[in-house]
Amino acid sequence: MTSGRPRLGPICWAQHWLWLLDSQPDRPAAAPLLLRIRIRVPAGLHLSAFREALGRLVANNEALRTLYRIGDDGLPQQIVQPSAEPAIIVADSAPEARDLDAYTPAIDITRGSAACAVVRIEGDVVTAAVLVVHAVVVDGYAMTLLRKEFEAILSGTPAVVERRWQPLDQALAESSQQWRQVNDRAMEHWKRGLAVGPHASLPFYWQSPPESVSLKTTLSSKILAGHGELAAAKYETTLPALLQTLLAVLLCGWTGHLTCAIDSIFTNRWPRRMSTSVGRYAGGGRVPFDLRGLPTFSLLARRSLASLVTSYRHGKYDVGEVTMMESREAARIGACFASAVLFEYHDYTKSAASRRVEEPRIHQTPLDYRVANLLVDVFPSDGDLSISLRAPTEVLPGPAARRFLDQLRGLLSVVAEEPDPSLSELLASVDVPAPWKGPGWVAIRDSWIKLEDVAHLLRDHPLVSAAAVFPIPSGRLHAHVATATAGLSIEELDGHMRAGVSHYPTTMLPHVYTIHASAPEASHDAAAWERQPRLAAGPAVRAARKEPEGAEETFLATTISGFNPELTVDMSASYAELGGAFLKVPAILTQVKRAGYTGIAFGDLVGTAPLTQVAAKLVRSRTAT
Repeated sequence: MTSGRPRLGPICWAQHWLWLLDSQPDRPAAAPLLLRIRIRVPAGLHLSAFREALGRLVANNEALRTLYRIGDDGLPQQIVQPSAEPAIIVADSAPEARDLDAYTPAIDITRGSAACAVVRIEGDVVTAAVLVVHAVVVDGYAMTLLRKEFEAILSGTPAVVERRWQPLDQALAESSQQWRQVNDRAMEHWKRGLAVGPHASLPFYWQSPPESVSLKTTLSSKILAGHGELAAAKYETTLPALLQTLLAVLLCGWTGHLTCAIDSIFTNRWPRRMSTSVGRYAGGGRVPFDLRGLPTFSLLARRSLASLVTSYRHGKYDVGEVTMMESREAARIGACFASAVLFEYHDYTKSAASRRVEEPRIHQTPLDYRVANLLVDVFPSDGDLSISLRAPTEVLPGPAARRFLDQLRGLLSVVAEEPDPSLSELLASVDVPAPWKGPGWVAIRDSWIKLEDVAHLLRDHPLVSAAAVFPIPSGRLHAHVATATAGLSIEELDGHMRAGVSHYPTTMLPHVYTIHASAPEASHDAAAWERQPRLAAGPAVRAARKEPEGAEETFLATTISGFNPELTVDMSASYAELGGAFLKVPAILTQVKRAGYTGIAFGDLVGTAPLTQVAAKLVRSRTAT
């Protein structure tokens, strides 16, 4: 049903992060955030009938008629249109273009319908079709609802679906006092979880090394599914919880640590009113795993199930507040705070069509986009089970990625067939190549730090001529730097490092600095550095300043203060200290661009760098408009 007047309101919490990614003013050219799903088309269906059915689908679902724009207050808002015209793209029939998924429609959620269809036709008859919807608008579960409804419309037997609960209704509800109270309880649960596990489960690079390639490695097997169902029943848990627990064991065995953290992606559709609502309600929760003191797998399985259930039930939170908590923790420990491992169980992808792969099979393909995390997707399908792993080659080269999935398969087989294996034996059985198993790495707080990466950030300072970093007792880092001027202070070095470590999970803020007048010939010898003349030495410090200095810093402080009046000059430009205004980051960057400045991007406003360091990157490129 549609009305003749637009409806306007905020966006849902689950949409925040994707909206931010999609709305960067200077977003680099990349594949749009799109979800696709294959549609079964009745034989002999004409293109005109298909177009009419697609229009009916859009008319039935507010989410597909919603625009997303920045309001006058700098916050995103959704505007439900009375009507919208979805596009239909006719695919090339050439053999090399047979794959409909290869087509990337240009969907602009600030102007028109969030949905379109890619079709192949013979004459005027549609022979194949894919429904494409922007990921800000819907999640994977909603795509299956749309497919079911669309196929019913195409077949002439549309089911009557009462969708009284729409995404805008959800967004308005999340603004209520009752939801805020629920959100506060969820935040307390999340905050407790931050104290467990490493700040980064895996040391991914924020920026891609030149030789990096992202690979997708998939393990498929009917036997795998059988072992999973057997083990889930044996340990009185669920298959998603079991697989995520095994992933935690594999990660701990791989890293050599007894704790890890995994971001679990789930769909928040517990209320009945949301079970048929088309929108984006999928969220994620940081689930910590602590294997210390647990002798057997059964104990870990029971504890993990309880932790997962708690996380799923407390999944009603504002992602902005979650990110602020993580940013506060990052500022406290002086490192990039990111789980770096994402797990999603796609229980809504079950289909009547099954490949029936008996023996385990692993296949691998390169991706045409950058993956900066370890992404694990599980797809059950009528007796088969597929586990897909996406990762960059600097962390998991091709053979290592195959080895990783084969080890996961082996762990599943052991827990399914043995009475109750010990955790120590399971951990000892893990053997996957890893870059941190070589020289130059140190483990701090169950996270791997690359000493040369920390030194590289130090050498980026214009007054630093040489630098080296060494581990010292109590899990700390000691940075030695050489400078040709006596004007370099520990305060300035510390501020410079805060600007860098927030973006690189392989780095960490040094705890102690020593500034020398010159560097030793043996730059990797800590004793040789200690013999060099000292200009300054002491722990990391962060000086507070009352007023901004210079035109760029004054401009940036004034701009951000317009969105957060509580900002002070010595605050960092992180989520944590934007006063909850992280959704206004695109508006802040837009004002920076309009003032004629370049040099800073989205990442500069989500780190832990002091404001003065961010302002130093500003470049006046043209006259303000």
